[in-house]
Amino acid sequence: MHFVRKCLAGSLRSGRSALANVSATVSTENSGNRTTKRAQGTAIGTAMKAWQIGKYGGPQELRCNVDVGVPAIRNKSSLLVEVHAASVNPLDTIRTEGYGKKVIGAMRCFDRNCPPEFPMTLGRDFSGIVRATSGDIREFQPGDEVMGVIEPQRQGTHAEYVIASAHCVVKKPTNVSHVEAASIPYAGLTAWSSLCFFGGVREQSARGRRALILGASGGVGTFAIQLLKTWEMHVTTVVRDDAVPLVNELGADCAIDYLQPQWEESLRASGGFHVILNCTTNLSTTFAMDCLKVWENASYIHTTPPLLRNIDAHGWPIGVFNSATEFGFDAILGMCKGQWYRWGYILPSKKALEEIASLVSKEKICPVIDDVFTFEELPLAYDKVRNGHARGKTVIDFKEEQFDTKKQRTKARWAKLF
Repeated sequence: MHFVRKCLAGSLRSGRSALANVSATVSTENSGNRTTKRAQGTAIGTAMKAWQIGKYGGPQELRCNVDVGVPAIRNKSSLLVEVHAASVNPLDTIRTEGYGKKVIGAMRCFDRNCPPEFPMTLGRDFSGIVRATSGDIREFQPGDEVMGVIEPQRQGTHAEYVIASAHCVVKKPTNVSHVEAASIPYAGLTAWSSLCFFGGVREQSARGRRALILGASGGVGTFAIQLLKTWEMHVTTVVRDDAVPLVNELGADCAIDYLQPQWEESLRASGGFHVILNCTTNLSTTFAMDCLKVWENASYIHTTPPLLRNIDAHGWPIGVFNSATEFGFDAILGMCKGQWYRWGYILPSKKALEEIASLVSKEKICPVIDDVFTFEELPLAYDKVRNGHARGKTVIDFKEEQFDTKKQRTKARWAKLF
């Protein structure tokens, strides 16, 4: 992995030189009942640039506003982070159309620190540098390089500065750049939450068990492959033909091209799986459950459940009822064969983020980046993600680190180049 460190040297040096401009001395400011710590010598200003939507209507509603107020720290567990890179997730693109507006709107009502719905800044994960913290935080200091996720009801990361909760942030691994780090938190936590919390996968008992990942070439799927292989599971993937080399290089034991005839029969005849992670919507639950092992406590996890769409379309009572009915029917059918049917969601977890950062630091998991766009090109990134068929993550490089994605896509490619 020496080639990796050599390629990253330029970005790491630039990060260190930027930090050198920040004095180690931390100043303390009192505002009412709050204490805020800022690094001396750091000029933050009062305005920033942010990509925002003023109404729902799709990515065409995105506007780059240049006079957005820099957010203020309003509670005892928040950080002000200068964003160096952020990813664009499929969730960001469909939220421009109003996806989840009723559920997220309800979450906003119960969070007194949330701004109004519009103008809305999207983006769920980031990598950057802490510029200020609330006085009660001891884990982070101004000048620390961090990565993390943002709660969905808060203003997002497609802005020059963002307020993040301390329990959703960890120190950035030193062996990756900000662009690489920004590709990790949202996809990593989604895969981790779905497999471990909802699917019941445990590192201690995973060795030798069989896993199937549907839609394995996207951000969640490529992370899940590496995580499960780290835990010594046998991993089968279902992808398009052009993604087969990628998933093989990430360690998949078997890659099936879903454009080939009779691929479903091949899966049914494979002997069954202990866990199936579905990262796509184009598959029937009945077929997936047929591929699970019977009476072995096997789990099927769907990462794109219909709950939020049902509530958006029908309102709370009917939407929840329809979702519960659909979930209950499939769950009961599974229980009749000793199987578990689950919906997978991202759960912000400090412990999981720390485990993920540790695996990245040890180079057991590497970022898989499909493409990188500059801050000014953000609408193009939304179009790319919206068109689907991702091969890893799409990242916005705020500081233009000039990360070479084509040469640094996977560990296997790095090793070959070396």
